[in-house]
Amino acid sequence: AKELKRLEKTVQAVQEQLLQQQRERAKHEREWADLRSVLEDEVHTKTLRHAKQLEEMRALSLEADGLAAVLRDAAAKHQREKQIVVAHISNMEGSIDQACKRYKGTMLQLAGEQQRR
Repeated sequence: AKELKRLEKTVQAVQEQLLQQQRERAKHEREWADLRSVLEDEVHTKTLRHAKQLEEMRALSLEADGLAAVLRDAAAKHQREKQIVVAHISNMEGSIDQACKRYKGTMLQLAGEQQRR
């Protein structure tokens, strides 16, 4: 009878220990589930933030491409205008040279006529 009581106490102690271990295990599983949920939320939030940043970078890249095209067009227009101005200056120089030659010729002609008089 004493042995039976001792065995019952041992069984009861083992059962209490098992219950305690099951409670601890359930507690740890809840903690892990909470941690996993927090981590999943954080990963999701960061993924959304990175996706938004990528979209903003794409938009900025497109805007930069547009600005680069505007600058290329402006540079080409400036180059064409510069060529027109250079051509106009060259024509003016030619006209001035011709006017100077005519003036010089006229002056030489007048000087020749004055010497003959």
